[in-house]
Amino acid sequence: MNAIGKGFPPGARFVRVMCTGRIEPEFVLRGFRSGADGVVIFGCHLGDCHYRGGNYAALRRFYLLRKVLGQFGIEEGRLRMEWVSSCEPAKLVDALNSMVETVKDLGPLRSGETEEGCSWPG
Repeated sequence: MNAIGKGFPPGARFVRVMCTGRIEPEFVLRGFRSGADGVVIFGCHLGDCHYRGGNYAALRRFYLLRKVLGQFGIEEGRLRMEWVSSCEPAKLVDALNSMVETVKDLGPLRSGETEEGCSWPG
């Protein structure tokens, strides 16, 4: 296990992108359709984007996406956005573990459904 994987809960999966501004809502929807019980978007601190405001664009999409997910019956707590820099690995691990506890409290999103069997759009 490399250094980045230390302390992460089992089952955590990462999808790396150059900037949170590149995260399309479809990426999050695909995660839920594929069986994720929760999704965390980690991004640079506001004002520290290397790509000139990508994290602000991601924040706007995040709020919109939470509203849309609510229409599908997905609780707000299942989607979270956290601002963490590359020099804050402990904060990343803490935020991820906190999300895992939130999802445990909420319970599974769906039981026994597959991407083909769910009634999601797309």
